[in-house]
Amino acid sequence: MNTRRDSSPFLAGCLVCALIGWPAQSQQVRASLPRFSPDGQHIVFVSNRDGNRELYLMRADGSGLTRLTATPENEGPANWSPDGRQLVFTRGGWPRQSVYVTNADGSGERRITSDSSNYLTPAWSADGTRIGYSVGAWPRNQIVAARLDGSDPVTLSDGSANDWWPAWSPDGSRIAFASADPERRQLPGIYLMNADGSGRRRLSDSKFSAEVPAWSPDGNWVVYQSTRDGNTDVYLAAADGSREIRLTNEPGLDETPVFAPDGKQIAFQSGRDGPMDIYVMNVDGTAARRLGAPTPCCSPAPARTTIRP
Repeated sequence: MNTRRDSSPFLAGCLVCALIGWPAQSQQVRASLPRFSPDGQHIVFVSNRDGNRELYLMRADGSGLTRLTATPENEGPANWSPDGRQLVFTRGGWPRQSVYVTNADGSGERRITSDSSNYLTPAWSADGTRIGYSVGAWPRNQIVAARLDGSDPVTLSDGSANDWWPAWSPDGSRIAFASADPERRQLPGIYLMNADGSGRRRLSDSKFSAEVPAWSPDGNWVVYQSTRDGNTDVYLAAADGSREIRLTNEPGLDETPVFAPDGKQIAFQSGRDGPMDIYVMNVDGTAARRLGAPTPCCSPAPARTTIRP
């Protein structure tokens, strides 16, 4: 009789929230998954403050809150186009999510995926010509890059593990991403590969979980969340693998970090003061402050025009 315990279901449950960056614990989420606009003036984020997960926009100082989506479905995460004019995001629920593109003010929405697959964590290529995302069947989601209309999809993953959260380097030559192999009991980690999918290598320590990578503006560093020291905190690693630095050390979860375009600050989500909210800190981890706006909010979502392929 085989008495070995299969850890795949456990890892699958842990990774469902990791795949979308949504907090795994049950709690109010005022704001999460922040992403700076390319000019550094705004932050797009996800919140369930009005019921389900929707996209919101605020100025980088936390003012001027605007709701971008208003649907019965869940939205997010979202990422900016390199020119700051559009956003790409997912809509739906596990295990069926689709990829949409919208103008930065929430208008002109269009769906770029047409099948019933589960699309996750979309991002723009550095040159703005392609959108990358994770898609496939658990536990072998693969990173794919397609044209802006969803055509010409190219698989970049090698099929060896479950890959998600692609992030192009500023010069477009490399992609950072998260990967795990629950069948082999391999914890999620941060990996790098060339933009064509070659040269795959692990960046974060293999003994600890790490997810949600984002590049520094100069391309020399990758910031991410990790459980390396027990709690989920924000870490910074040199892209050449030579250094790893812990930036936060709080009892609450510190997750989904991203650099400001000037490289001087990092935005992240944290539950250190109660409900999950957005914070910014200096790039060395000092002077963290909360940006969260009061509830309820805000300027209404614009009228939507949805174009489906």
